[in-house]
Amino acid sequence: GSERCIRDSDWDIAGGGNRPRGGQRGGRGRTPRQPSTTTVPPDRDAVLLERYLGIVLADPQAGFALDRLIELRRTRDGGLEALRADLVRMTQEPARAFAAQMLLGHLAHRSGLREDALRAYEAALTLRPEDSVALVAIGRVMGELGRPEAASFLERAIEHMPSGARRDDLVRELGRLAIGRQDFDAAVRLFERLARGGNAWERTEYARALRDANQHARAADELTRLVGLARGDARATAPLLRDLARAELELGNIDA
Repeated sequence: GSERCIRDSDWDIAGGGNRPRGGQRGGRGRTPRQPSTTTVPPDRDAVLLERYLGIVLADPQAGFALDRLIELRRTRDGGLEALRADLVRMTQEPARAFAAQMLLGHLAHRSGLREDALRAYEAALTLRPEDSVALVAIGRVMGELGRPEAASFLERAIEHMPSGARRDDLVRELGRLAIGRQDFDAAVRLFERLARGGNAWERTEYARALRDANQHARAADELTRLVGLARGDARATAPLLRDLARAELELGNIDA
């Protein structure tokens, strides 16, 4: 289960191969066990805390490593004030300042303190003005606060991200936000970035996003356009016609 996965991950983080295993018994011909030494074993939680802190300082994103660091510090310290104080001190260290500001933002955001989170992320951005992690964090918090400039920070983040799934997911998010504010020109531009791969699923992402936003008339228009482009390719046309029929039914065109 998930608890065992976390335990196994912690053993891997803490030092690798000496994971305890039950049911191992001695056998014939085995080398006699050597007398134990007086070496004191390391504090496993202390090792984990150091390793997880190193991970989040190297890549300050709000993921599994941060979850485990928070859980371990809360268990050890009875809360997170000591962790916050440690991070505040690290903001004075040039090599750690950016990551420490980002992590302070994550802690504030998890506590529901969006304005505090935003200030911490903005402080991080002043240290690395083109960092996509900071730009995404600012854009998302601004979106939660209802600020119209949120999208501009997410768009800047895309320009500084390498190609890949994370960038594509952000393009999708921005495209759906554009549909939500009925900026369909921006939405088309964003979804066209995803369609450059050329496969059928990518070409229909804009139509599906329109459908999910209850923009059924626009979805039907987009699907009609795609059917025209795919004419002569039965394999491509069949799912498009099915989706078009569904869009027409949503519009009340019962003859679809």
